[in-house]
Amino acid sequence: MALGRINFKRSIFSFTMGELIIVIAIIAIMVALLLPALKKAKENTNRIACANKLKQLGNCFVMYLSDSNEIFPYNNYTPYYNSTYWYVRMLDIAGIEWKTATYMPDLLTCPQTKDKAQVFSAANVSYGYNTCYLSARYKDEGYGGLYSAGNKATRIKNPSSITMLSDNMDFAPDSDPQRNALVSYHISDSYPGNMHRNGANVLFCDSHVELKLQSELLYSTSTLALNGNNKWFGYGYRNYIDE
Repeated sequence: MALGRINFKRSIFSFTMGELIIVIAIIAIMVALLLPALKKAKENTNRIACANKLKQLGNCFVMYLSDSNEIFPYNNYTPYYNSTYWYVRMLDIAGIEWKTATYMPDLLTCPQTKDKAQVFSAANVSYGYNTCYLSARYKDEGYGGLYSAGNKATRIKNPSSITMLSDNMDFAPDSDPQRNALVSYHISDSYPGNMHRNGANVLFCDSHVELKLQSELLYSTSTLALNGNNKWFGYGYRNYIDE
């Protein structure tokens, strides 16, 4: 009788181990199948969080414009003088301390960025400003140098079609801090990114945010230069601003 009980327990034990192996194998297969979906879900979460940061920055721009006679902030390319950059003005409006900051404020960092920035630097800002269009009053208006002052918001004919900020590519070197600006020159450190579904979140001048494919924003993905005929950046500005 005792031997029968022992054999019965052994048979139950053997059967349970077999089931466990099968269950483990099934779980491994399910995990392998779910990983791409989980990765996509995380990317979607990051994309939405990034869009929300751009919307917050857009609100800061609106408040800035209301206090500056509708003139956009200019951008300064000179390294190490953070107080002259557009983004510190937005941080001031958002109430975020930056003068003593050692690390990049979260508002300026896209969650999908592969290499998280550590040093507070113009080179590590995730978002590029449409510098050549919004940050410049044009020579035809008699304002002198191209980067002398910001453009006026009231001159923009189609604000829903003109880029204000965009995701930019990871990261420019500290010696070339132009990554915080979208410029018209062929500068490989300063062009819209492809971190969100091969595209970039774009904040337009009417404060709405939209996902745009990098191929829409660039002249070509091989030259990695902004499209000079692309309306998103206001090139051929006579068609996009009031004279």
